[in-house]
Amino acid sequence: MKQCYCNYGFAQRNGICMAMCFGDEDCTNGTVCTRLEKNRHFCECPPNFRGKMCEINMLCENLFITCEAMGAACVVKDSEAFCECPPGKKVDLQSGLCKDICDPDKCLYGKCEVIEWDYKCRCFDGYTGLRCEENVKTKLNYQLLWHTIQISFYIVICILLFGIFCLLCFKRK
Repeated sequence: MKQCYCNYGFAQRNGICMAMCFGDEDCTNGTVCTRLEKNRHFCECPPNFRGKMCEINMLCENLFITCEAMGAACVVKDSEAFCECPPGKKVDLQSGLCKDICDPDKCLYGKCEVIEWDYKCRCFDGYTGLRCEENVKTKLNYQLLWHTIQISFYIVICILLFGIFCLLCFKRK
């Protein structure tokens, strides 16, 4: 079988080198476009693609409605089609919908930041914790209260020991 090689700007169709389309009406997905008339063209679709401009991926055809309903787009990778949420969103396991990674309830007293497919809370001043739920001032107040109770306990023990010592000394005299 005879093998032909085409110059730049041309592609083979049925063993013939034909001009490729350039401009706004080019075929999609890297397909070969053959001009039929001045303003009309024909796209020769690769496997798994169809449509006037080879814009319909047949691998995604069955998933299109499902992906659209969940707010995702159909993506083909390694000849496998799957639904992918847009950046900043991920599939909520309960509802099956693409939801914002940073919904308003994520960070109680802070700002939610998207990090790849997860989030991190940047807490406002005075707050800490994974969801910025702990008030640092309250935490410090509890620590201060605990130290005050401990010191008071030691003072009471010292007074009792001093009292017992005085009582023993008084009884010996």
